[in-house]
Amino acid sequence: MNQNTITEQTQGRRRKRTALWIALATVLVLLAILIVPPLLSVSRYRSRITQLISSSLGRPVRLSSVEVRLLPRPGFVLTDLTVEEDQAYGAEPVLHANTVTASIRLLSLWRGRIEISRISVDDASVNLVRLASGRWNLDPLFRTAAAQAHTVPGNAAAARPVPLPYLEATNSRINMMQGTEKLPFSLLNTDLSLWQPEPGEWRIRLRGQPARTDVSLDLADTGVLRLEGNMRPASQLRQMPLHLELEWREAQLGQLARLVIGSDPGWRGGLTGNLRLDGTADAAQVQARLRADDVHREEFAPVTTLDFDAQCGLVYHYTSR
Repeated sequence: MNQNTITEQTQGRRRKRTALWIALATVLVLLAILIVPPLLSVSRYRSRITQLISSSLGRPVRLSSVEVRLLPRPGFVLTDLTVEEDQAYGAEPVLHANTVTASIRLLSLWRGRIEISRISVDDASVNLVRLASGRWNLDPLFRTAAAQAHTVPGNAAAARPVPLPYLEATNSRINMMQGTEKLPFSLLNTDLSLWQPEPGEWRIRLRGQPARTDVSLDLADTGVLRLEGNMRPASQLRQMPLHLELEWREAQLGQLARLVIGSDPGWRGGLTGNLRLDGTADAAQVQARLRADDVHREEFAPVTTLDFDAQCGLVYHYTSR
């Protein structure tokens, strides 16, 4: 093979790469032409965006400003988002986040609509409220999801439900409240996802670090809580059919005792707990497993430490305690 042939092959490959880049650039320009014009006027639809999020969550929503974001996917950046609480559960907001990203469904733009596919918050504060009656402030959210009946305007034959957005929070804090009283228990550095794989079913995934604000704790030793589950709608949260799997890992007995009972009885060791629940929060079949290693009193280190692995199963009835 002579030098001229090699040069021609090299030039041919370069031309092909150039043609490929031109084709990709053309596609990007066409996409921009199709996508950008609807987004350029989005600042006029701030109230519409607020209404969409409010109807999805079943709560009044306030935000300071809306900005357009094109990459990595078209959407909005919302500033100072507050989701208000139902007055029956108190005055503090359900959620507050300084910055929220709301991604949109592209197909909805071509239909002349704006539909939100995903709401992502970072470093947010979330309040979970339980009333003396046993009701949680999440009850209305799931009722809204079950009764959601948004339809496409126009021909009734084209009516269809609008999927609720995928909800996710990262590096956030979940606070526990009993009525209007904020309890000392919370989850820090929490990652939470809540979504509907299909109408009538909810999936949840959570990872967080248990904490307590009224005692001094070494948070590195309180362990990591992980939860995965799925739920189906019902009139009340505690009546929703559900399947939950919970794991609490890397907890040290001393710090765990301070977290749960507020004092340290002096035991040391590592603890891992697993819980599986099937049924409803009102009546459920529960399988639990508790494992511990290197268990000993803090006053001395024995030659042989105590390890144990305990399992139990039970049927839990909330109403009858």
